[in-house]
Amino acid sequence: MNVLIVSMQRLPAFGGVNTYVFDLIQSLKNKNINVDLVCQSDIDNLPEKSLKRIDDYRELLRKRSEQLPEIIINYEVGKFAFKELIKNLDIDKYDIIHSQDGIFSKACKEVYPNKPLIGTIHGSFLDEMTLLGIIRDEFSAKLISRYDYWAVECPDMVIIPSIHIDPSIPKIPNGKRKIISHGVDVNVFSPREKTNSTMLKIVTASSLFYYKGLDILMEALLKLKNDKVNFTVEIYGDGPEKSRLKKISVDSKLPVSFKGKIDRERLPVILSKADVFVQASRIESFGLSVTEAMACVCVPVCSAVGGLKDQVKHMENGLLFESENSDQLFQNLKLLANDKKLYQLLSKKARNTILDKFSLEKMTEETIEAYREAINKGKIKTTFTKIYKRNSWGSYETVSGTGSSIDATKELVKQIPILIDKLHIRTLIDAPCGDFNWMKHVELNIEKYIGIDIVPELINNNQQNYTSDNRKFLNLDITRDNLPQADIILCRDCLVHLSFNDIEKAIKNFQKSNSQYLLTTSFTDRANNEDITTGEWRPINLELEPFNFPKPLYLINEKCMEEGGEFADKSLALWRVADLPIK
Repeated sequence: MNVLIVSMQRLPAFGGVNTYVFDLIQSLKNKNINVDLVCQSDIDNLPEKSLKRIDDYRELLRKRSEQLPEIIINYEVGKFAFKELIKNLDIDKYDIIHSQDGIFSKACKEVYPNKPLIGTIHGSFLDEMTLLGIIRDEFSAKLISRYDYWAVECPDMVIIPSIHIDPSIPKIPNGKRKIISHGVDVNVFSPREKTNSTMLKIVTASSLFYYKGLDILMEALLKLKNDKVNFTVEIYGDGPEKSRLKKISVDSKLPVSFKGKIDRERLPVILSKADVFVQASRIESFGLSVTEAMACVCVPVCSAVGGLKDQVKHMENGLLFESENSDQLFQNLKLLANDKKLYQLLSKKARNTILDKFSLEKMTEETIEAYREAINKGKIKTTFTKIYKRNSWGSYETVSGTGSSIDATKELVKQIPILIDKLHIRTLIDAPCGDFNWMKHVELNIEKYIGIDIVPELINNNQQNYTSDNRKFLNLDITRDNLPQADIILCRDCLVHLSFNDIEKAIKNFQKSNSQYLLTTSFTDRANNEDITTGEWRPINLELEPFNFPKPLYLINEKCMEEGGEFADKSLALWRVADLPIK
């Protein structure tokens, strides 16, 4: 497998996202996965012509809209520049692209729309920019929110480190979402002998931004000092809050040392010598430093926000406090200083939690499996997209093939409404809907029609031309993506193009949708079924091996006259989804 990872900075570099990318790349390579890294910082090495185009684009944006905030111009130019960076890659050598934010995902999808793309969402652009004070008006917020939308919309699959993703992130469809927690190398981050001391050794490591909540920690430390608790604190990291935090520490005479940025190789030793790791963030999708500390039997004391609630369970493997509640943080630290038995219990369970749930090995295996799933999904999409673009089914009337012509579907246009009324159907899924050539002539007395197809261009055209109050179109893969629930699924001329394995996946997916009926193509007089490669064609009889469907509840013979009547047994057969034997 060949993977292209796109990220912000050349590695190694400080910060949770950079650490995640660095660890993932090393772990993938250890499993003989070929990985290349392209970073935004590589833009500086582009040829002069490309750099001039980037500068010209920046000036163009400024001239077009004087009201456009500089931060938005920078992000838009960043996307343009990243497209310049990646457009000349030998993309065919890669099986999949793995992006680390919405801007990169958008750029990759625009340049390479048919290459399988996975995106990891590390947090919300909108939330982070708001807490940093960069966004001060609704106009800027609306523009920034697009980057969160792209992070969800552009990839074929989205990885999130926790179910407690930032609320500003748009809803991710379940079939598109993979929850893969960031992992820790438990051989590197491991317990070491601690010094026997009555002093509580507290450590934290993060960028020193307001949203990281270091000011809350300072408030708690002052209360701890006033309560005569013996403690020391080491703060690792840098950022715009450093001067303010230092002043608070000096003015309050707190035993706090600001250590600045640190080589990551030293971090395991530092964490293993500490007793407590504090993460007081106001927002946090996933605290990688928290898991590293837990692996070193350092007890985590964290704000109950975002993914920290997945990592830390209160009084089980650490302690939690309400966001921005410095008094609760103080009480938690005081408890650990005074109750050594509790400290020993929590530190041991912290390490066990990492071994069970948050190891780098587990993260890597789950990520590779996600790659495989996205690649396989991409192969099906690529197959049918090529068929669409080449009009491989050879009809002058419709890209869906001669079987979807008006003449070939006359009987269906008459018979389907009769069945719909007979079953009292109110909602119908048409999967695949193709270019909607013949279905637009079917008089459906229903409340909702949902057309589904794997080819994005088909869905885009249908959305522009045929969407109405009770009719919508979705770009989904029926073999893998979560489908809406409906009274009936119409699946005409689809399973005949799928391998046995992909047919099984589609049927299981129909069952998973909890839809009531399936109306699908079956050739009732066939004596056997043959397997094919997905994208080819052959007739299938769903009552025979390997499907073994029961006798249909209802049949609509299409009166097919193709090939001189060779396929006169072609029918739409009706079953209850619950009665299908594939489980």
